[in-house]
Amino acid sequence: MKVKVRRELIKDLRSRQSWTQEQLAEVAGLHARTIQRMESEGSTSPRSLAAIAEAFQVEIRILELSTADIDFAPATTELRKLGSAIFRKVAPTTSQGLPRLFSV
Repeated sequence: MKVKVRRELIKDLRSRQSWTQEQLAEVAGLHARTIQRMESEGSTSPRSLAAIAEAFQVEIRILELSTADIDFAPATTELRKLGSAIFRKVAPTTSQGLPRLFSV
């Protein structure tokens, strides 16, 4: 299972320590490639995240990306468009092309 991480924060914390990715990996007991993936892809294993938190001496939750950090507006807009398209495709219409919502 992968967890999403605040990759920019991890980069910033590493920079504040003046550590390279390799140095952070050594302090955390991880491979340098793990740090590279974490910073580029923004996800890692819970075990690796715990090791990074320990290396920085911060709580894990500070490094985790929460749903409050995600901008859902673009996805919401696309879902509305999709819903409208589906409705237009399946909803019966009147001779004027208007949706027939109620039987009369």
